[in-house]
Amino acid sequence: MDFPISPELIAPGVRSRQFIAGQAIPFENDARQDSHGPSAVHRWRMARKTVRGTERERGAQ
Repeated sequence: MDFPISPELIAPGVRSRQFIAGQAIPFENDARQDSHGPSAVHRWRMARKTVRGTERERGAQ
């Protein structure tokens, strides 16, 4: 039997892969990280950048 996957189920996976490739992986080699991960300031900046990006996508300013 053939059970095709609907576009509604494919879209979240595509968005996740794009986010990981564009946002998460570039931070892996970031010099601002140490053996315990990013500093508190760097975590705050990454979180703020993510919130701003989400707001822009929704059209907020």
